[in-house]
Amino acid sequence: MISKGIFPTMVTPFNGNGNIDYGALLKFIEKLESDGADGLFAVCQSSEMFNLTLDEKFRLASFVRENSKLQVITSGHTQKDPKKQIEAMKKIASSGVDAVV
Repeated sequence: MISKGIFPTMVTPFNGNGNIDYGALLKFIEKLESDGADGLFAVCQSSEMFNLTLDEKFRLASFVRENSKLQVITSGHTQKDPKKQIEAMKKIASSGVDAVV
């Protein structure tokens, strides 16, 4: 069961090479936790999601789940084709997050 409370949407930090900056992401997770978030909403249809591959979205969701003590909710699909939407949602769900919307 997902708890009630504040689940801030997370933007994804990138380094100068255009790759996800996992060091900065870890600091962001820690900051949101210390600021009192009740959970995290990662891979959440923010603009950068349209530029990430499905594997990158999966790694992003997995990293947030593995590095946060809070519940993690994700979205994770940006495809128009319903079959690809299903594929993406199943892959994101397999990352171990607490919920997929």
